[in-house]
Amino acid sequence: MCIIGCCGADGPNDYLALRKALPTECRDTVTGNAFFYGCADEVTWFLEDKSRWTTNIAISIAALECCVTNVNDVRL
Repeated sequence: MCIIGCCGADGPNDYLALRKALPTECRDTVTGNAFFYGCADEVTWFLEDKSRWTTNIAISIAALECCVTNVNDVRL
C-alpha cells in the first residue's frame, strides 16, 4: 500500500485561505508537521512514476508480439 502525504489541492494554505482548521490527515503522524505539497502535485508525481513502468511493459509486450508474428510468418 502506498501512502501519499499531502494537504489540500495546492498545499496547507488552501485551508488557511478558507479560515478552516488543518485536518489531522494533513499532518505527519510522527512529527505533527503539516505536509508541504498539495495533493494535486503528489498524485501527479505518483502517477508519473507508475506510468513509466506501464509504458515500458506495454512497449516490451508490443515488441514481443511483433517478434512472435514475424517468426510465425516465416514458418508459413
